[in-house]
Amino acid sequence: MKHLTVLCAAFLAASPALAAGWTQPAGGHYAKAWTRLLMGKAMFTADGDTVDLPDGFTDVAVNLYGEYGLTDRVTLVGFANPFGRASYAAGDSTSYVGFLGGGVRLGRPVGPLNLAGEVRYGYAPDVGAEAVGAGEAEGVPFVLVPTVNTHRVEGELQVGMGLPFGWWAASVGARAFSEDAISPAIIGFAQLGWQASAAWVLDLHLNLNQP
Repeated sequence: MKHLTVLCAAFLAASPALAAGWTQPAGGHYAKAWTRLLMGKAMFTADGDTVDLPDGFTDVAVNLYGEYGLTDRVTLVGFANPFGRASYAAGDSTSYVGFLGGGVRLGRPVGPLNLAGEVRYGYAPDVGAEAVGAGEAEGVPFVLVPTVNTHRVEGELQVGMGLPFGWWAASVGARAFSEDAISPAIIGFAQLGWQASAAWVLDLHLNLNQP
């Protein structure tokens, strides 16, 4: 009988760049750390479909991201999900490590626009890649896992432009995994940002992940 392997939505996270299209100046840097909390009863399958689960799940993760300007047009990026904790109401809980990796962004200004291309590589180790729940969703047996041991490669084209109050940016690209059970995806996002002060930034964004 076919089983659905239901993956944590961390696999679908968009690029954590502050503003796509811009590179850091030579020697410049940017870093952030944040947590992500997911709670609900619907999840994505490895094929990109959504299923309603009979019980609720919780998934919290710590994320790190950084950029460093190698030159004015070349920026190195790094990212890590060093710790996560997933649980299923009718099952178990487990700690896991998500994707760790890095990449490079090449950019140049073209008139008022900032254009860039970015490639990234990530690896999710076999830490916590175990089932926290199992059951039947929409008539199909499922196994709930927070992470999968796999390699991931991504490529994006990015564009951005400064505004009097902040910026807008957009990107489109593709994502692929070494694990055959996880479908490739088209990725992208649109973002509108407001630079409230040197310490505060607000943004609205729309993420795309289409297997």
